[in-house]
Amino acid sequence: MKSFYLGVLALVMVCVVCLITNSWVYIYRISGIIGAVSLLACGITIGAFQSGGEASYGGDAVSDVMSQTEDTKDARIKWSTRFLLFGLPNAIAAAIYIYFVFLK
Repeated sequence: MKSFYLGVLALVMVCVVCLITNSWVYIYRISGIIGAVSLLACGITIGAFQSGGEASYGGDAVSDVMSQTEDTKDARIKWSTRFLLFGLPNAIAAAIYIYFVFLK
């Protein structure tokens, strides 16, 4: 849950910058980048973008589940969850901004 709170804190800081500059486009730019990078890092750490068994993470092949130890699996899942929880509030805020500004 610390990662989620840090993501919300980053979003609040972006909102403060938007209030100070009186330009809400920073929610789209900064929060969108934070959200996209965090979700990309989540996908990388969970192994979502791998197509073969030759790619590895921490010395163990991510796609070959049988060769991984429980510690490796737990660490990989823990980090991917952290990245997801950190980026989720920022991605949602950027999506809401895009919906109301560009699609309405």
